[in-house]
Amino acid sequence: MTEPKGRPIVVAATYLIGIYRNVAQMLLSCDPMVAELGLIPYGTRWKPMEPIKPTLTDPTHWLSHRAVRQYHRRNREDQEVFTIGALICEPDNDGFLEPLAIASMMKVTSTNSDDIYWVSLLGHGDYPAGLGRVRELDVREWRNDEDWFNDALDLVADGRLLTTAAPLLDITTTRDVQDRLVVPLVAAMKSAGV
Repeated sequence: MTEPKGRPIVVAATYLIGIYRNVAQMLLSCDPMVAELGLIPYGTRWKPMEPIKPTLTDPTHWLSHRAVRQYHRRNREDQEVFTIGALICEPDNDGFLEPLAIASMMKVTSTNSDDIYWVSLLGHGDYPAGLGRVRELDVREWRNDEDWFNDALDLVADGRLLTTAAPLLDITTTRDVQDRLVVPLVAAMKSAGV
């Protein structure tokens, strides 16, 4: 198989930039919708994407793999994180097959860590099993011998992560985010007493 050259590479890069632009628009468009649910953005505490690592030794981190917009209910800042986000790629996970739009809710022990970015998007490595339904996951089951990973999981106060996902490229409007992610997640929060 020959590698693409020239124009196909430009087209692919332009397409990828378009995906990032659409993700940014999706996240920003959700603010009024979630405000009606009493959710307040965390504001400038976190950037919408994790910091990239522009090094020549690790080009897999030249682009952000995920983007998030995170919220809390009134008087619950630093106690919970409601996330609407996109998991665009996972270069280290051969089983990751499709970019995902994700909504999740977790009580937290702290919001003073950038690990909130990726912890809020966990739980979709078994794609497509979890698509289209809200799952309550116990992140403590994922503990391993990596201290940094376990410390990040400890951010989830009771180990409970409520999460749902849909194929990112199927989400084309704010209404899609609302109907496919936010409404089912909020219903699950109420029935779980969160």
